[in-house]
Amino acid sequence: MDQKNSLRLDRVSQPLIAHRAEHGITVGDVVQRLMAHGWLIAACGLICLALSWGYVVHTPPSFQALAILRFDPDRAGTLGVGEQGAQTSGEPGDAIHTELVIFKSDIVAIHAINALTDSEYLRFAGSPRNGVPIPEQVDVLTRDQQKLVNKLEKQLTVKQIDGTQLISVAVQDK
Repeated sequence: MDQKNSLRLDRVSQPLIAHRAEHGITVGDVVQRLMAHGWLIAACGLICLALSWGYVVHTPPSFQALAILRFDPDRAGTLGVGEQGAQTSGEPGDAIHTELVIFKSDIVAIHAINALTDSEYLRFAGSPRNGVPIPEQVDVLTRDQQKLVNKLEKQLTVKQIDGTQLISVAVQDK
């Protein structure tokens, strides 16, 4: 039986090898193969489409918001700096650096978190709000409160655009 099978394979493979060696493959051969296996190509395409749709539906959305702000360093109190008695050296870069530090401060993050609606807070924190906002004038935050503040600060990028009085503020879901 083994001889029969090997003879049959030899008979089938010899003409194919001889045919390919003499003529090569043509465009018609490729088209014929594609048409013969079109159902497989279509099935693979539909499976990929279904998997990508499922990924998009079940993955939380990623977002980015970008703002360009211009602060006038000569005007005291653009973010309340003059009201707090902060002293700057008079250099425009120092005043803008102070504004950058204020943007990245915990108090601004706490204020932003407290300003979220209940549904926004649920999406951001992953759990419902306990009804009590994070106190803004507190020396020590609880561990959960500090995690929320750190999460927001990681999503916030604040930097000065070189050579200008412009500040780029970007919030990105990371």
